[in-house]
Amino acid sequence: MKRLLNTLYISNPDYYLSLDGENIVVKLKEEEIGRVPLHNIDGVVTMGFTGASPKLRGYCADKNIALTFISGNGRFLATVCVFWMLPNCVDYGLFLRRLLVKTKIAYAIIC
Repeated sequence: MKRLLNTLYISNPDYYLSLDGENIVVKLKEEEIGRVPLHNIDGVVTMGFTGASPKLRGYCADKNIALTFISGNGRFLATVCVFWMLPNCVDYGLFLRRLLVKTKIAYAIIC
């Protein structure tokens, strides 16, 4: 069976991301908003200054799940991923360009 990997986009800057088992838990002021299993997630893109727990960042780095932070204006801030395990990319610069193009398109659709 082919495994389809998806990207989770978080566009609300008030959300906080944490890890519970193998799930991403999305919280708003200590209240759980949603829960997404990480086994079918390829990347997480947060827009605005959404926080992520250190445990989640470490888990994403271990499992090669790209965790990307983008400002509310669409400017790239940081990404957490393992460089030598990037899928379908020759170099890291190419990966960033593809990610930014994908993110700008998704951000335009959300707004």
